[in-house]
Amino acid sequence: MKTISSRPVIVVLFLLFSIAFARPAKPVVAFRNPPKPQFVETKKQITAYVDTIMRKYTVPGAMVGIWKNDTTVIELFQGVADATSGRPMSRVDQFRIGSITKTFVSSAFLELCDEGKVSLDDTVKKFLPMVPGADKITLRELCGHRSGIHDMIEDTAGERNEYSFVKNPKKHWAKSDIMNCVVSSHLDFEPGSRFNYSNTGYLLLGLVVENVANATLDKVIRERFIIPQRLSSTAIPSDSLFPKQFCRGYMTAQEPGQLVDVTSIDPSLVWSAGSMISTFDDLKKWTMVFGEGAFLKPETKMKRDAFSAAWNESTGYGLGIMKLAGFIGHSGGIFGYNTGMFYNPERKIAVVVVLNNCNYVEGHMSEVITGISKVLGETLK
Repeated sequence: MKTISSRPVIVVLFLLFSIAFARPAKPVVAFRNPPKPQFVETKKQITAYVDTIMRKYTVPGAMVGIWKNDTTVIELFQGVADATSGRPMSRVDQFRIGSITKTFVSSAFLELCDEGKVSLDDTVKKFLPMVPGADKITLRELCGHRSGIHDMIEDTAGERNEYSFVKNPKKHWAKSDIMNCVVSSHLDFEPGSRFNYSNTGYLLLGLVVENVANATLDKVIRERFIIPQRLSSTAIPSDSLFPKQFCRGYMTAQEPGQLVDVTSIDPSLVWSAGSMISTFDDLKKWTMVFGEGAFLKPETKMKRDAFSAAWNESTGYGLGIMKLAGFIGHSGGIFGYNTGMFYNPERKIAVVVVLNNCNYVEGHMSEVITGISKVLGETLK
């Protein structure tokens, strides 16, 4: 019987195997939304700008996201989440969002207004009669930083008194402790006469929300926004700990280039003014939801977005919302973390920025967002 050689079969199988697993001459990349040509230049310039900001302010790590019509323009994770271990920044890292907390508190308050449970024109006296000038201050003025209430949290910027985060970074502040400080304080100016950013005013607004809703602020925000919007990594923490993976927060020491780890502060002093934590992806969602404001009645949204002059001629403030460089949203600065979430409703552009270095209660987000806006204006049509 004639034996058939197996060599041709082996050769054929080898050729088929080679064809099936051979690498193409050029890599093929699949995109959910194919990037437009101008995104390449935008990404290049944004990356260079973020590098400049990180060097200028000794920032260990940064996260920057820009989306247009929900299409990714750039998602940049630069530097490290931990300056000691060198672990890189990650989109799943939690971080403190500082005053972006105010967007949740003001939104809850305005929803309660829409439900007829409280009015913008109610005075603080109706809910917190012990506050100095309570009979003169409306909730509209409280929400828009025109109340005249002295900001005791500004006094934490350094080692000037007993409020200092620097002296007592893990001191827990009960609401009664905060109220005792407010009651013994004073008005800086006649309510409604001008703008002056007051974190303390938002501590009072948080108490008003709890009073009106008959629930804790944590519960109010979870049920109205966190659960419906699936912001699963966003919360009001009860202590200095992060429940999930987090990036560390730093301050710049007096010695040039030296960093101080201030991750484990107790944020209870800033509570409804700046204590919340979140993640990159959660902030992306919230930036768009908050910017569009569809959860509010149209007339309430118009009141929210009625901007008046704020810190300078180039910034405006409404009711819990900032206007800056053609964008609306809010920035956040707290020891160790500087954040920003901004949205352009006309162009449907959302921007999220996270820097893990911030000294005191101030930051550089106005500068950063203005710089990003300039790049987008030049490259993103």
